[in-house]
Amino acid sequence: MLIDFKKKKELAFEGARLSSVLFTLLIFGFFISMALLGIHELSHSYTARFFGCENVFISFDIIEDFVFTNIDCPNDVNLFYIEIVGLVSTIVASFAFLLSSNASEKKLWVLSLGISVLLALSDIQAIFGDFVFFFSFFVGLILLLFGIVHFFEAHF
Repeated sequence: MLIDFKKKKELAFEGARLSSVLFTLLIFGFFISMALLGIHELSHSYTARFFGCENVFISFDIIEDFVFTNIDCPNDVNLFYIEIVGLVSTIVASFAFLLSSNASEKKLWVLSLGISVLLALSDIQAIFGDFVFFFSFFVGLILLLFGIVHFFEAHF
């Protein structure tokens, strides 16, 4: 049995390249998620303050709710705008990737859109109910997976 060392070397190179791209995707995904989480919660906070709500603060709790904005609003304040602005702000921030001159960074906008939808699931459920929540969950997952595939296409 003959061993094709040239082919074996090419496979090793492709494996190393795949792991490098996967590591890059994980790092980008983490930083994109944290940035979008900050934008999402800050937009809730600033919008609540704009509408006159008091005791507005962002809480970080890994065990129970992860991250949420605690808001104490008067009864006459429409909470729809405060809840929907988290999703809208992260979607707008996601489109910033399209302004990049780098082709692989442009591919990250779909991944970022998926993360945006998944971050806003509790807001979507509070505003629209369970059906739209489950629909948004699947749309967010599809966008996330499509973004991952797009990112790998840019590198292979």
